[in-house]
Amino acid sequence: DDFTIDFWVNFNNLNTNYGAFIGQNDELGNHWSFKYREPHSDIQFYALSGFTEIIDLRTSWSPSVNTWYHLSLVRSGSTFTIYIDGVNVASDTRDITMPSVASTLDIGTWAGDYFNGWLDEFRVNIDKEEPVVSPDTIFYITAENARDGSPSFVDAAKGHTITAFGDAQIDTAQSYAGGASAYFDGNGDYLSILDNDDVYFGADDF
Repeated sequence: DDFTIDFWVNFNNLNTNYGAFIGQNDELGNHWSFKYREPHSDIQFYALSGFTEIIDLRTSWSPSVNTWYHLSLVRSGSTFTIYIDGVNVASDTRDITMPSVASTLDIGTWAGDYFNGWLDEFRVNIDKEEPVVSPDTIFYITAENARDGSPSFVDAAKGHTITAFGDAQIDTAQSYAGGASAYFDGNGDYLSILDNDDVYFGADDF
């Protein structure tokens, strides 16, 4: 099915090898991730199903630190597209089924690829881009009206429990909107949503 993953990102340090924004991995040959890869100076969406690569969408990108960028990963029919600040930078058409990965949905990491910086207005929809929270929104992570340094994040869409690991925390000194964002120090920090039907990309809502 169609889906949109979109969020605002601000890098604190680009010298961190790979930095994943979001992904799932069951360690049984099924996984997917959306990440920045500093050694390759690119951004990549990659998925594996049954140990078989089903998509590897990437494009060159050299972001700057302390700068907010809007990233979107959109599936519309069989077309997958990466947008940076609203510009189509990479697209591929694949008639594939995304893997149903029986694992947590992690934000700020994938298989140890920890992101270093800030994420804001993080949202997943089961359709094309819509208003911030709609009936099709799977989750929308917000840090608005929260205490600086707090590890408590809220899913404003469906109320999924979001667990912070490491020192992942709310930072009121940095945000694109709403006065706060999620900060990850690149050393074991991430947010996690427990395995549930809403986050199965290969079935159910996705």
